[in-house]
Amino acid sequence: MTVTQRQLLDHAPLGLTLLVDPETEAGGRRIDSVIQWVHGTDLLDPTPFLSPDNVLLTTGSQFDDATATVYEDYVRRLADSNIRGLGFGTDVSRRGTPDPLIAACIAHQLPLFEVPYRTPFIAIVRYAADLISREKHARDAWSLSAQRAVTLAALRPDGLRASLRELSRQLTCWVALYDTAGFPTQVFPSTQRDEALSPATRTETRRILAAGTRSSARLAGETDSAHQVSLQTLGASGHLRGVLAVGGSSTLDYAAQSVVTGVVALASLALEQNHALSIATRHLRTGTLGTLLSGNLAAARGAARQLWGDLPSEPLTVITCVVPPERDTPVTEALSTLAARTGGGVFYADHVNELVILAADRHVDDVHERLAAHGIPSGGSRSGDYAEITTLLAQAEQSLQRAFSRGTRGHVSFQDLRADSILSLLDKTEARDRAEAFFEPVFRIGSTEAETLLSTAAEWLEHNGQWAPAAATLGIHRHTLKGRIELLEQLLGRDLSQFSARAELWTALRCRFSSPRSRKTGPSPVD
Repeated sequence: MTVTQRQLLDHAPLGLTLLVDPETEAGGRRIDSVIQWVHGTDLLDPTPFLSPDNVLLTTGSQFDDATATVYEDYVRRLADSNIRGLGFGTDVSRRGTPDPLIAACIAHQLPLFEVPYRTPFIAIVRYAADLISREKHARDAWSLSAQRAVTLAALRPDGLRASLRELSRQLTCWVALYDTAGFPTQVFPSTQRDEALSPATRTETRRILAAGTRSSARLAGETDSAHQVSLQTLGASGHLRGVLAVGGSSTLDYAAQSVVTGVVALASLALEQNHALSIATRHLRTGTLGTLLSGNLAAARGAARQLWGDLPSEPLTVITCVVPPERDTPVTEALSTLAARTGGGVFYADHVNELVILAADRHVDDVHERLAAHGIPSGGSRSGDYAEITTLLAQAEQSLQRAFSRGTRGHVSFQDLRADSILSLLDKTEARDRAEAFFEPVFRIGSTEAETLLSTAAEWLEHNGQWAPAAATLGIHRHTLKGRIELLEQLLGRDLSQFSARAELWTALRCRFSSPRSRKTGPSPVD
């Protein structure tokens, strides 16, 4: 129930007569809009003293000798201030309601009603106050009843889930719980899952989670501007556990908001308890993974089944990543939620300094999405089974190292490594350092001379050690070329007529000229 102008007009003892009854943009009647209060004044510009959603009463004494422009400006100011309606008291300053006032209300879509002389303004104000008081009492009673229902639901075995379902029923809205990655893990009713997955809602959810502090947000629906979505973080600042979303066709009033606040407290407590429990279970997870890697699949499955459900089904993929301490909690909570949602399709555990994730192949993309949401690079194995789990883990670790060397924040699979050249191993820092040490005797003669010798050697090797073509490309005489190569042989202590020496020189050049620290700029002469 809400207080509207129609209720005032329908109250026969007041004797109010509706003169202007405009439609809303949605096709409804403006007299059905909610009002907050009724106020009386004869000021020519009362807007500085009025609140939105008020109804104004006036006797019109401010309109003595007023022109049509005065009426027009008066009504325009009221409409711009979101005044919901105007009541004109007749036979006090003038008989009837002025025609210019009626015309101005029609032009600005402002409801106008006539108040007879026998009806004092205080009677209208008192009646509106009684309606508002009864409305407040009814909403308070509903709020207490709704909070009681939600509290009883929280006592069930599935307390958090039951509380969210009851909140949805009480508010006749959809309710969603998002994990720390901004993914909806529970939605009530389930038919509204598309609303919970809308890009705007998920983007805003991730934004307030990324801020890391307790906060709330409100946004309009994507397909219906009248649809409102309220978001509230769960948990303490710096340790957020998720977000509660409530979506419906109207903004929550104070009574509904008090019920939501109670559920936020219950949900925060439940999620905090779940987090404390997860710390203990992580040690058990590590032990289970160790049992699995030792080859005792039956024992690992038995332990997992008792604690979390069965291990992921075969075929599966092993994924490894290194999670920074500040992102450990949201990442593992996101994985725990995913494991619960997939019915054991995902298992994770700490292993040495890494987080190891086993995922049934159909859930690998879900794991990638969770890790990417937190900016965590990862490496993955090929698809396989538990009999080759140690091999899959080694492949995942190789892929992770490749992800680090590429500087990527995404995922590298073992299949990606097959596309890499063996020469990519030369890009490692250790290989570059060895190349710098290899050429150290050359740079003793001076930087400029050394660069000339190395560039000459690179071009010579590009021409397979043929003197004439290499000299022509360099624009020097072949005797000059031979002299430079002989000098390089002396400095390096290598016989460059031998294939092994030439291969070593080419490798060192490849390492050095691909290094960001190279003194030479431009493309490698041997690439």
